[in-house]
Amino acid sequence: MKRVRICGLLLVLVAAATVFSSRALASTAAHPQNGVNTRWKKIRRGGASLGLEFDVERRVWLVQEGLRTLLGSAADPDENIDEISVSPTDASGRYQIFISVGDRRRAFLIDRHTLRCTHLPITDFVEDLAAWSSDSANVILHTSNEDSDQLWVVRLPDIHVLEVRRTKLAAPRKECCGMDDWATREGEIAEPNDDSVRWLDADRFTFRLSTRCSPYEDVATGPCKTSEGNKELAAFQITVNVRTRAVADRKLPSRP
Repeated sequence: MKRVRICGLLLVLVAAATVFSSRALASTAAHPQNGVNTRWKKIRRGGASLGLEFDVERRVWLVQEGLRTLLGSAADPDENIDEISVSPTDASGRYQIFISVGDRRRAFLIDRHTLRCTHLPITDFVEDLAAWSSDSANVILHTSNEDSDQLWVVRLPDIHVLEVRRTKLAAPRKECCGMDDWATREGEIAEPNDDSVRWLDADRFTFRLSTRCSPYEDVATGPCKTSEGNKELAAFQITVNVRTRAVADRKLPSRP
């Protein structure tokens, strides 16, 4: 049986229909719920992986239990989206992220229980990081645009978004960006290390953050007056409590 649900992605699909499909796609054999898949997968137009199909017309389909569910279109009038990047599901198998790979890299949350997806209300330029809490109540995402990095906590399933700031989790603000709270010198920028992000328990996670000189700024004084390449200026271990919204940091020895 083929069921069609509508999700507003980059273009709104205006019709929904429910019909039965005669067969399951072969891609369902690689079902991600078993925890085997640990890495993001790139899906080109006409391909399928991790329970999703990206057809030649740039439509995204959820494929599970012999059913194809139309989630929406990843087409964009301003750029050619010929690839999507797909995360493994959370431990429960309910949630999944995909990113439309183009100049802006927008992220969408798939809810396999409700057969719906949602464009996540965070900035564009989303990295391939989706760190799910053990109870599937939250997911951590990372956005990076040139020298502006942000780390987000998205509460599920209501998609309530908070940004990591130096003293606490806060609602998204107009000024940019949360990681720069740790960059205190002119020309300095701060970047989280995606490989270091890990949950300590259902409420707390930790990650390593580094500060470096921005390649996009020309400053007259301080450590960034002369180019030091990619040298680390400072490092911190950050611990975040999503229940209390507290953010604590501990300074670490810098790497050469």
